[in-house]
Amino acid sequence: MNAMKKILCILLAAGLILGTLGGCGSAGPGPAQAPDGTNPPPAGSGQADEPITLKVAFYNYAAQPADLQKVQDALNETLKAKIGCAVELTPISAADYTSRINLMLQNGDELDLLLTGTGLNYYIQAAAGQLLPLNDLLAGGGEGVAQVLGTYLEATRLADGEVYAVPVYQSYSAGTSFVMRKDILDKYGLKAADIKTLDDLERVFAVVHENEPGLACVLPEDAGSGVFGLGCDVLYDPLGDSLGVLPAYGQGSTVTDIFETEEYASWVYRLRDWYTKGYILEDIAPNKEATAALMHAGRGFGHFTGVSVAPDFVASSAYGMEMEAVTFGNSFVGSSNVATICWAVARQSKHPEQAMAFLNLLYTDPDVVNTLCYGIEGEHYVKLDDGLISYPEGLDVANHPYNFGLNYIWGNTFLEYLPAAYSPDYYEKAERTNREAAVSNALGFAYDNSGVVNEIAAVYNVVAQYMTVLGTGAVDPEIYLPEFIRQLKEAGIDAIVAEKQAQLDSWLASK
Repeated sequence: MNAMKKILCILLAAGLILGTLGGCGSAGPGPAQAPDGTNPPPAGSGQADEPITLKVAFYNYAAQPADLQKVQDALNETLKAKIGCAVELTPISAADYTSRINLMLQNGDELDLLLTGTGLNYYIQAAAGQLLPLNDLLAGGGEGVAQVLGTYLEATRLADGEVYAVPVYQSYSAGTSFVMRKDILDKYGLKAADIKTLDDLERVFAVVHENEPGLACVLPEDAGSGVFGLGCDVLYDPLGDSLGVLPAYGQGSTVTDIFETEEYASWVYRLRDWYTKGYILEDIAPNKEATAALMHAGRGFGHFTGVSVAPDFVASSAYGMEMEAVTFGNSFVGSSNVATICWAVARQSKHPEQAMAFLNLLYTDPDVVNTLCYGIEGEHYVKLDDGLISYPEGLDVANHPYNFGLNYIWGNTFLEYLPAAYSPDYYEKAERTNREAAVSNALGFAYDNSGVVNEIAAVYNVVAQYMTVLGTGAVDPEIYLPEFIRQLKEAGIDAIVAEKQAQLDSWLASK
C-alpha cells in the first residue's frame, strides 16, 4: 500500500470510529523454523473422520483462481496430517472486504480467521470486542508465531496488554526510494550512484526533461495520490493516523502537527517548483491511471516509493524493464508499518485453538506457506537450480490457474520461494534492513482517539481537501498552505495533538 493511500486509509478508519464506537529491537533469530508444526494435534481437534474446518477470510484483487479448490484440497491433506484440521479459504473482493467482514463480525457469521491491520479496521474491531485476545493462545500453541515476531508483537498490543492480531512477518522498515528507468539513465550518461540528495535528483530531471520532453520525470506514487505522502525528506512515526506524529524517525517524544513543520513546507514548495518546470506529470492531480500502467505506456521516467528492500528489483519485475533506484534518508520501524497486514481470530470462532495452530504453521512451515502462495509444485510452479522458482512450461502470469498475487499476506513471507525475477539475496537484504532500521520510541503505543472523534472527522475533511493537491505541485503553496493550516486549526488539530501527547507521555512513563 503506498504511503498516500495508507495515510488516507488510516485517516478514514479513524473517521469510521464515529459510527462504530460512538481507534526494533530483536525479532528473535529471524524466520525461525521451530516449533515446526508437526506436534500431535491439540485435544478436540477433530482428527477423526471429519476434521474441523476453519473458515479463513482475506481480500483478493483478482478473480477467484480456477484451481483454488484443487490447491485447497492439497493444502488440507497437509493440514490434516500436521494439526488435524482443514481450512476453507474465503477470498473476498478487496472493494467489498471491509464492509463484508464488518457484517460477518457484527452478525456472528461463521468465521475463524480474518485478515486485518491498521488500514483494515484492526483498532475498530478490537475496541468493539470482535476479535479474540491472543496472549494465552500464543503461549499455548502459537509459540512459533511469537518466536518469529519477537518484539514486533508489541505493534498490535493494546492498552489492556492484550495482542488481538499478529502482524505478517516481512520487511517492516519504512523508507523512501526513487525508482527510474535504466535505459534513460544510460542514454544520457547518468548514474544512479551519483544521486545522493533531492538536489542531485533534480539535476537528473533537468537532463531528462530537456532531452525527453514527452516523458514525465515524476509520476504519482499511485493513482489518485500525490508524488509521495507527506514528504520524502522526512520520515516520521504517524502514531496511528498521521494527525500528530513523531518526527525524526520516531526518535523523539514530542508529538507534532506534521503539516506545520518546516519539512512539510519545504516538500510542497519543492513539488511546486518541479511542477512549474514540467518535471511532474502535467495532469497528476486528476489522474486516475495506475502508475504501473503509466510506466508500461512509456509516459514516465520514474516515481517515489516506500519500498525499502531492493526497490529496483521490485520495480523491474513489475514494469518488465530494467529499473534503478536511489534511497533517501534512513529507514525506521514503527507500529503503523509493522501492523499494516495482520491475522486475527474472530470472536465468534468455535475453534480458537485450531485457528492458532494453523497460524503457527503460517509462520513456521514452508510447505504450508508456499502452497498458499504458489499452489502445487510441478503443476503450478517449478524450482530452478538456483533455488528460485518459475512457471511450468505453457503457463505465465496471464493464464495461470492459481495466481492470487497475495504473497505478502501469508504469515512469514521469509519462508516463501522467490520468483526468478528476484535477486537470490533479496531476503538477506530484507532482514538486514529490519535489523538496521531505527526503531520508533512509540513502537507498541496504542492511541485511544475516542475523546477527539469529532475533531478527527473535521480534520480529515480538511486533509482530504488540501493534501493531495499540495502533494502534486499543482497549486501554489504560498496561497494554499497557510489556508490549509488555518482550517486544520479551526477543525481541531491542536486538540488531537494534545490528546495524543498526553497519552504518549503516560505510556512512555509506564515502560
